Amino acid sequence: MNTRHKILGCLFLLLWGFPAALKAQELRADVKVQFTAITNVDPNVFKELEKAVRNFINNTRWTTDVFQPEEKIDCSFFINVLESRGNDTYKANLQVSARRPVFGSMYYSPILNIQDQDFVFTYVPFQFMEYSEQAYLSNLTGVLAFYVYYILGLDYDSFAPEGGTPYFKKAQNVVLNAQGSDAPGWKAQENFRNRYWMIEDMLNAGFKDYRKFMYDYHRNGLDQFATDFENKRKTALEAARLIDNVFRQRPNGVLLQIFLNAKRDELLALCKDAPKAEITDFVNALAKVDGAYSSRWTDLLKN
Repeated sequence: MNTRHKILGCLFLLLWGFPAALKAQELRADVKVQFTAITNVDPNVFKELEKAVRNFINNTRWTTDVFQPEEKIDCSFFINVLESRGNDTYKANLQVSARRPVFGSMYYSPILNIQDQDFVFTYVPFQFMEYSEQAYLSNLTGVLAFYVYYILGLDYDSFAPEGGTPYFKKAQNVVLNAQGSDAPGWKAQENFRNRYWMIEDMLNAGFKDYRKFMYDYHRNGLDQFATDFENKRKTALEAARLIDNVFRQRPNGVLLQIFLNAKRDELLALCKDAPKAEITDFVNALAKVDGAYSSRWTDLLKN
């Protein structure tokens, strides 16, 4: 049993008593497909797509660990189909989010909230959705598998130092397998915020402070709030300051975007009732890192 399961096992025993029967699958994914922009395709195609994606994510075994029902990772995949390109091929935006429970509470902390605007896929209703770790079989299952492994990596990192490495490496393998594809989002030269750079930067030793943040902030900070809120709030904010090092390395990088999209509102709320002397340095640092929303940070310091 790994660290994540030991911690969550204790959490769910405390909150809900003894768990139900063991299940193999790891995710509890809510999947929605929006297709209002498409008028020349049978709506049932997208209804079947929604079912197929939900079943693929939730019923595939992605790890060798055994998850109890209460341990499953809550996440969502929102597919907004924008264009039909013929031959059962579509262009869409994909919004992916995930969260993890906070020990000793009913609160869930967001760990990922990202929009992928490079999602092009082919889907034929009722066709089996094939995926292999050894080969790139389709862009639909490739993209979905990439985000599943990325979610697993973030979740495991939040329970043990760099605990998500095996799953980030699996996500990296998805990227490597997709290099021969002409689908967007997989190649280094396209832009600095695509899937290639999401995993390249996450596994780059130069950005190790992001992964240190994930553990220190969640396990040493949020998970201790129930017993020592005042001191552990300081711990959480100190951990979040590590993002300043990520900002210095690559101000416009994808890891910074992932951090801000997932954590901005949570950190603003965390600072709201804190003593100003305690948060001043942190707020000033985040105002610089989060330039587009700097006023939301500096407003915290106003009387």
